[in-house]
Amino acid sequence: MRNTPIIQTFVLILLIFSTGAVLSLIDLFSY
Repeated sequence: MRNTPIIQTFVLILLIFSTGAVLSLIDLFSY
């Protein structure tokens, strides 16, 4: 089992995208 940087960057992008979606949802519900 080896850690490829491609998977790490993919997970990082997924994390950033999910946090951005949650932040936008919170911004939507704050109105």
